[in-house]
Amino acid sequence: MENLKISLLIILYITSLIHLFAQDKVKIKLPIVIVTEWENKLNELKSDPEFIKEIEYVKSLPEGIYTPSRAIHGKADFRVYCEVIFDTSKCYPPDGYFGKEYETLFAKTYNFLKVLKRKDPAKVIHLIRTMKDVAGSFGDIQEYDNWYIYNTKGVQVLDKRMKDIGEVLKIYRKTKKQYFSSMDMLDINDMDNSIAELIIQLEEIRKSIEYVTKEMS
Repeated sequence: MENLKISLLIILYITSLIHLFAQDKVKIKLPIVIVTEWENKLNELKSDPEFIKEIEYVKSLPEGIYTPSRAIHGKADFRVYCEVIFDTSKCYPPDGYFGKEYETLFAKTYNFLKVLKRKDPAKVIHLIRTMKDVAGSFGDIQEYDNWYIYNTKGVQVLDKRMKDIGEVLKIYRKTKKQYFSSMDMLDINDMDNSIAELIIQLEEIRKSIEYVTKEMS
């Protein structure tokens, strides 16, 4: 069943990228290559003195119990360390509260990351960094999307350039939704396959954001 699940994910990954980049000459990596490169990078990091210090730091962080508010937490705990994966905007709330829309998803994701932290702190750091990089790529486009929605609300868009921008921003919104949906697949009972599936999805998301950014420039 798990092999079938991975095979279906690979087919969906390749199909979506071929569709998205049909007009562009883009080098598409096979999913097995994506996961292997990610794991190789992790092995390289394990010999980095700074990364080793980060491992010890993360191991020392108290985990606590997830709550929407930081009020009962100290200045540094593992929950705060994980919040960066939900930071997809330049205007992230200073208190770290990202709204009720994502509370349930963050609680589930945080629970997965806590278990991974206990099993393999190096891997959880690498995974969070990977997710943070992808989440951070949404920032500039989100500002543009906010501007577009504000300026076209209740207005019939006739300008061709604005119409084209609107179509590209639809891809962005779909991609951002995919990013959060990808976390929902994380399964404590199947951690290795969950992480592999997530890494594959993150690469697809990264390629999609690159495409959107190129089209918006």
